[in-house]
Amino acid sequence: MKDRIPTAGLAFLLIATDVTSPVGAQSVQQDAPASSVAQMTLTRQQQAVWQGEEAYWRYVNARDLKGYLTLWHPNFTGWPCNTEHPADLAGLAKWAAGWFSEKTKAGEVATPQVEAVVVEGDFAITYLSTRSETSVDGVKQIKLQKFVHTWKATDHGWKIIGGMCAPLERSE
Repeated sequence: MKDRIPTAGLAFLLIATDVTSPVGAQSVQQDAPASSVAQMTLTRQQQAVWQGEEAYWRYVNARDLKGYLTLWHPNFTGWPCNTEHPADLAGLAKWAAGWFSEKTKAGEVATPQVEAVVVEGDFAITYLSTRSETSVDGVKQIKLQKFVHTWKATDHGWKIIGGMCAPLERSE
């Protein structure tokens, strides 16, 4: 029997490797708009991965749960926003249904900004930041978050196999 690294461990290993070894990373300035990805020199593989990321944010902003769930690999394990523990695909689906409902109530729309896209063989990692605006009781609130998605090439295109979301604190 072969020794295997669990999927979540592999995703972590890839993230740790690529963070310390930015070869192949494409990044933009922090203040560049999300559309600046079109101005970056991306390889064909990076473009294919980024198209998946663009679909992700279209589904999020449209609150399209069915479309959103098509982007995930069956062996997904990751850390959804504001959760205490990582989730598998079933846990993600349950979390996403609630998240979309909350976003609908708040009228929240996220604007993603690419920070980097790294592709290494059948795996890719996207690094993004988002800005969301909501109005609660007439008071405008701005939320900044950062996302890392690990994508795996499959027979059905690139699918998210790992990821993490966290608050983003930027220095003024």
